[in-house]
Amino acid sequence: MTGLVLSDYGNDESDVERRMQALMDLPKATYIEDARQTFDPQTAVAVEMHEGGVTLPDAEFPALGTTALATCLGVMAHNPQTKVTGLCHVVSDGIEPRPSSDSQMSLTAMLNKVKNGMDTAVEVRLVGAHIGGDLQDGIINHIVDFLADYDAVILSADIKGKPGPSAVAVVSHRWDDGLMRGKVDVIDIRDNPDAMVDKGKQARSCVDLNNMVYLADSGKDLAYDATEKCGYDLTSTPS
Repeated sequence: MTGLVLSDYGNDESDVERRMQALMDLPKATYIEDARQTFDPQTAVAVEMHEGGVTLPDAEFPALGTTALATCLGVMAHNPQTKVTGLCHVVSDGIEPRPSSDSQMSLTAMLNKVKNGMDTAVEVRLVGAHIGGDLQDGIINHIVDFLADYDAVILSADIKGKPGPSAVAVVSHRWDDGLMRGKVDVIDIRDNPDAMVDKGKQARSCVDLNNMVYLADSGKDLAYDATEKCGYDLTSTPS
């Protein structure tokens, strides 16, 4: 898959501006149309605010999902070699334009598990941060800086003014197929006369993420870590 290669950008102000524009120019993520018929929310672990999770195709829960991505940002990452897939729900640090310390710890733990020190580029999809102005831009830029340290390639960024859902799920073995839509897109219907038609079509593919599995707080950085539960060898490539 092609996408935005973060290593192509530096850290000066002009690079940050070009990077943000490149994020906005990325094509919209694919959302699986038959999700309601093919996806069982009970196979997904709910990742709540500030939390992260990691899963695998053969895990007890091979999917992860999250909701309430209004000012928050959902970061989904995937290692195409090991198929390890992660999700983190990043929340701002109060009114400051940066992620909370808990969000940063969860994001770091999630990305470390997905990357696992390998040379493989981590593939990423971003969803959320639909409202918030300067706060929104600050969080996004902080997260993209994080991702650059993991040789990330961002495939899609349904963020800011670009229409995207506020609830989403990802299934580890269906990463290449797309994401699971939990809500219709956040969109200003005043600027889109076809918005209601689009929303009706989207609603028919939405899955009820209220039925996800909510696990007890383990006190760890990740709400769910299938790599530990499965004893999975992250250095091997699944067949």
